[in-house]
Amino acid sequence: LVLLGYYATREIFRFYNLPIPERRKFRETTGKLYWQNIKIYPVIHPAAALHKSELLPVLQQNFQKIQVLQQSCFWLQECILRKFESSGVIGLYWKHHYCCGDWSRCQRYLRLNKHIPYPENLLPDGSCIEM
Repeated sequence: LVLLGYYATREIFRFYNLPIPERRKFRETTGKLYWQNIKIYPVIHPAAALHKSELLPVLQQNFQKIQVLQQSCFWLQECILRKFESSGVIGLYWKHHYCCGDWSRCQRYLRLNKHIPYPENLLPDGSCIEM
């Protein structure tokens, strides 16, 4: 669910009982993935870039990220994070926000695609869990 602008974000956040951002802090909310049984992705309203040209690169980044969010990670079926999740070592946060969310930022994914070795206990954010 892509939310265009503050008012759409406010209403959908209210519906899903998410903390509603203050109007002046709305930009801190944009470009971040929220998960409430569906993906919620607030972005600045495209018309804002007409009034403030410095917002155009932010808007472009937000819309490019939509392509990533439309599909799950290519490596999801083979990733050890599935094993960690099913055994209770990690929670659903990692799957929602990386494997089925913004997998393009996952350190495991990035290293695997560049053939860079990484420890088995590496989490998507680059930290490691105790094994």
